[in-house]
Amino acid sequence: MIVLYVIDSKVLLTKIKDIMKFQIKNLLLVLGATMLFYSCSKDEDYVDPVHNEILKTEANVIADADFLEIPSYQVILYPYLSLDNNQYSLDISKDEALKKGVTESEYDIVMTELNNTNEVISSVEVDEDNSLELFDPKSISINKLLEQQKTDKISKTSRKTLQQNPSGYIDTNGQEEGYDSFFAPYGKTYVRFECLSNAALTPAFVCRTKGLSGQWKSVTKVGVLGKATVDVNIDASNINIGLSFRTSDSNGGKAAWTCY
Repeated sequence: MIVLYVIDSKVLLTKIKDIMKFQIKNLLLVLGATMLFYSCSKDEDYVDPVHNEILKTEANVIADADFLEIPSYQVILYPYLSLDNNQYSLDISKDEALKKGVTESEYDIVMTELNNTNEVISSVEVDEDNSLELFDPKSISINKLLEQQKTDKISKTSRKTLQQNPSGYIDTNGQEEGYDSFFAPYGKTYVRFECLSNAALTPAFVCRTKGLSGQWKSVTKVGVLGKATVDVNIDASNINIGLSFRTSDSNGGKAAWTCY
């Protein structure tokens, strides 16, 4: 026996409306919970006070810092760096820095090394034989800087080193000068120093070459997040070239050099 149910069209329409109301209510609840979670998570983000950007959460900051082999406190404090009249300063108090996860000793290191960098800058400004290159931290946000440095690292890792280019390393344990030398093949015109400090947030790097003239060619550059690339010309090719490297970082640093 087959039983046929006949449903009134008005009753069916009412049932459909009730089901839709129930589904919309559930959807609104889910959206509300998602927005609440997002607003709470934003409280844990770092805010760039200059570029008005929301930075990554602490976990992501630490992950980026580890990948780039730089201390996480440098990433946290970078947005508060300022350059005024060729001198660097940190526009955040120790108490505020501590609230953001920076330790007291890390804050003290940054302040000490900023003073060291400013002293080097002052000495270079009166040295006519030394070229000075400064980095303005307000010119680029920390987000863009991290992405740029990650891209650079991946590119350098994947790039094959040209065997015909002389290269080497200079390491220092403090502010002393380190030396190296090599024979420059025909056609080479400059030496590139890839510099890295051991602790300073904005270290000054002094890189020099010496050739036929017996006089040092010097370029001083202030790094960002402890790193800088410095190019120094050489007198000529087919000669022996002397190199020197030092940093304002009281903990020392290193430079990987290549002649091009």
